[in-house]
Parts: sequence; structure tokens; C-alpha cells
Amino acid sequence: MTMRDAFLPQHANLALRPLRSVAVAGVFFVALCHLAVAQLPKGIVVERVDAAPDNEDASSAPYLSLNIDGHTAAIKALAFSRDSQTLYSAGQDKVVHVWKFGGPRAKAFVVEAKGWHKSHSIRWEIARSIRGSIYNVAINPRGDRVAIAGVGARGTAGDIVFADAEDGTIEAVARGATSADAHVGHSDSVIGLSYSTDGRWMVSTDMWGKSILWNVALSPPRGRVIQDDDRLGRGTWEVFSGRSHILVRRFKELKKSGSRSMATFGIDYHNVDTGRSDGWMPITLYSDVTALAASGDGKQMAVCDAARRLYVYKIGDRQATTLSDDAVARSLCFSADGRYLAVGTMAEGGKAPQIQLWNTLTKKRIFARALQRSVISVALSPDGRWLACNGGES
Repeated sequence: MTMRDAFLPQHANLALRPLRSVAVAGVFFVALCHLAVAQLPKGIVVERVDAAPDNEDASSAPYLSLNIDGHTAAIKALAFSRDSQTLYSAGQDKVVHVWKFGGPRAKAFVVEAKGWHKSHSIRWEIARSIRGSIYNVAINPRGDRVAIAGVGARGTAGDIVFADAEDGTIEAVARGATSADAHVGHSDSVIGLSYSTDGRWMVSTDMWGKSILWNVALSPPRGRVIQDDDRLGRGTWEVFSGRSHILVRRFKELKKSGSRSMATFGIDYHNVDTGRSDGWMPITLYSDVTALAASGDGKQMAVCDAARRLYVYKIGDRQATTLSDDAVARSLCFSADGRYLAVGTMAEGGKAPQIQLWNTLTKKRIFARALQRSVISVALSPDGRWLACNGGES
């Protein structure tokens, strides 16, 4: 499976697994509570509205969208709110669905899934074919704004939309770049979004290796390019580590072995305040960087390469530990305190993909469960209770 294949249609089901704390020998760890999968419902198209003229402002003009109660195509992005009571999911059906855990605000006409209910949807503009497909969503630290990216449909494919998290009102647009417009922006589909912990900055990455740092405290957001390298893979993206640093993939060199050549990559610790590197992580990654994540406190990094090596790295101590070397991780997510790491692997060579949970302190795998399709998105709720993943379960 290539990195581009990861963006082709897959089954749309979303699995939510409850986790609970279990005391063993005085140590608390997260364990799987129920093996039964809580699947959120699918939906059908029930409404369409007319598209707006191209010359109207993107933040106020009407636009073509879908009104559906559940996902009808592959899920590409998952994100929990800071209070762990809201889950955002989005994908190739071009809609962000918002799910609430219990409470009176949940809509009664939607089927309950282990306490989770459909609350509302957030829609951006869509068009024919893949225009409007969503590849990533990010929630700001305050929890009141959702950034949406993918294949933009109003202007260029590189548009990033910022919407109110509750009513879906589009509040700002970071416009993509065009050949006739030299401003900073993406000219192709955006696959990665990551906020700084203080919510002032966001880094975005497109399919051709361009990464832009946005000052989202401004309206409209203002950006500057921090990376533009089409030798980078299209399966992962740059991520924030704390308030002031970004983990940036860098191409190192081609290493030759006989008649073969293999690309090698590294991770650069980019300082937002100075605009310079604070050093490279002492890890060499081979063929491609397939997944990358940082803990919320900025103290740890997890990364996997196409050689199936999954590392956890303590940034302050400059120590790397190999967690596994038997599968390609496609998605990674730390718990809020950095003690646990969720891993979603790819299907390859007849081997079933898995959703895994690791203890980063003991370096032990807590559980692993086989799924039907590659797990391209995982999310851990900040309270440590829920693990959400895609995976195409029947």
C-alpha cells in the first residue's frame, strides 16, 4: 500500500473503545474494558443547497454542502475536545460530524453508541469528484474553533477553513495559493494540521511536502513557509511539540547499497520563536516517515518509518527507545500526560492491521486488536477513557 493509496476510499465505520484504569501491583495503566465495538451510525444525503459565485467572500457566502447523520465514506481524521466530551470525525464524505458523550443536548433521532450521540455537523463547501474531501481536522486548545483541511472547493485545493465548533459558522479562511497569486498558501490538498499548546500557532502540511506556520491569532491567519520538499512522503505531516517547537521531517540523503538506493530522513526540532533549528533528533529513518506524534507536554516524540521501526524519543534526555519493528505505523497519538501511546498500523503482506496501546513508561504493549483495514487515524481522549479509531470493521 502506497502513501497515496492511504487517501483512496475505505469503509466508513468509526470504532470507539472505552478504556478504564486498572490497578496492578500499585501501578495504574489503561486497559481494554470491552471488546465490543461501538460503531457510530452512517447516514444518507437529505439536503442540498446551491453553490455560491466564486467572487463572494468565503466566510459569509452560501455554499454547497451535505446534510447527513453519519459517515458515508472513509474517515480520515479524528479529534477529541479538551474536556473529552466531544469527538470530531471527518473524511471523504466531506462533512465534519460532532459526537457528544451523553447529556441532554444529544439529538434523540440518532442511534446511541455506547453513550455517544450525534450532536451536529460542520460543513464547508463541496464540489464534484474529490473537491471538498476532508483529510484533517484540529481543535484549538480553547475548544471553540475547528480547523478543517483537505481538498478545498471554493478557491484552491489548499484552502484551510476555521469554523465555530458549536454552530459551524465559518469564521476565517487561510487561502490556498494559485499561480496568479504569490501569497503564502498551499496549492495542493492539505493533509496535516497541528495547533501549538497555547493556540496561537498552527502548522499545516500538504501532499507535496510544503509546511506552513500560521499565526492564527490574526484574522485572516498569516503564514510563512517552514518547509517545501517534495521528496517527503505523503502519509504524515509536521506536528507541534508544546508551545514553541515543531517536529519537522527533513530529507537527509540517498544511501546506496549495491545497485539500490534508499532515502533517509531525520526529524528537526524547529523553534517557532527564532525561526531556526534547535537540533536534529539522533534518529535516522528509512524510506519514509509513516507516522509522527508529540506528547502534549512537549517532552516526547513518537515516530515510525517504512522499515517498520517505531521509536519513542525523550526530547530533553535525547534518548530513543525502539518499541517495535514488525509493522508500519500509519497513525500515532499520545495520551494527555504522555504515559500512553495509541498506534494504528497498516495492512501489508497479508498481515492484518492493528490498533495498539502502549505504556511509554514500561515500554510494554497493553493490548492489540486486529482490524480489517489500515488504521489511518487514532485519537485518545484527554481524560484517558476513550480510544477512537477508524478501521473499517463490519
